[in-house]
Parts: sequence; structure tokens; C-alpha cells
Amino acid sequence: MTGKELESVFRQMDIPIDEIDVLGDRAPFIVVLASSAFRRQNEARRQAQVWRHLHDKLPEYGSLDVEFVFTMTPEEFQERQKKKPAA
Repeated sequence: MTGKELESVFRQMDIPIDEIDVLGDRAPFIVVLASSAFRRQNEARRQAQVWRHLHDKLPEYGSLDVEFVFTMTPEEFQERQKKKPAA
């Protein structure tokens, strides 16, 4: 699986995806996912929703290509961007 393929899987979620960063050139990937739908959810619910989607959409054991998913609101994502070191 490529990062672009994984991004496509996340964009199939039934929530708005405001921002997505797939980190890494190959599996296992780390994903940073921002959605306005997460504003009303605690971290446990966000994670459950994301991993349920991955298990439903990826072939057997495909979710092993994902090491971790950071789930955040668009505001949390923007705050994270401000703190990133300049490249």
C-alpha cells in the first residue's frame, strides 16, 4: 500500500476530512487526520471510529500498514502546524 492509497481510504470515511498527512514512504504509516466531526468526540471515540473504518475498508491485516493515527480537530491540526520546525 502507498501513502496515496491510504489517504484515499481515509477520504472514504463518512465524516468530513479537513486535513490529512500520511507520514512515511512505506508501511507502517503514521497518519495525522483532522475532522470537524471530532470536535464533539473524545479521543477514545475518535480512535474507535477511525480504526473501525480501517478494519472495514482494508483487506485482511491491511490495517497493520498503519502504525498510529493522530485524530484531531482542524483547530488542533493548525496548532500542530504552528509548532512544526521549519524544513
